[in-house]
Amino acid sequence: MVWIVVAIAAFVGALGFAAGWLIGAGIAHWARGARRAARIAAVAIVVLLAGIGIQQASAVRTVPKSAADARAHDYSLATMWQALILWTCGANAVGAVVGLRRRVGGERWQTPAGNYADERT
Repeated sequence: MVWIVVAIAAFVGALGFAAGWLIGAGIAHWARGARRAARIAAVAIVVLLAGIGIQQASAVRTVPKSAADARAHDYSLATMWQALILWTCGANAVGAVVGLRRRVGGERWQTPAGNYADERT
């Protein structure tokens, strides 16, 4: 029963949200310039979860090794499993970024007004 709840939480991104919230709490507590640190952490989380998702999805076998293996497994569901893995990792990455933003602060993560890359005008 616990595994079903964990799987549903991962599917909707709640685990990523909780992880992002905890990471955001650490950033807000220890860093004085929390906004920049939170942006860096958000990018790192997204890259990490994207990498894990791609690796896990590519680990799903789509071609049987032998005739016996083909009878033992239903490879027609391989694409569904790949999509499910990518969805779960993507949803948790988004949840982590939302959790980070909520914990660190609600202000927009943009450069302050007047700080532009090109101020020649």
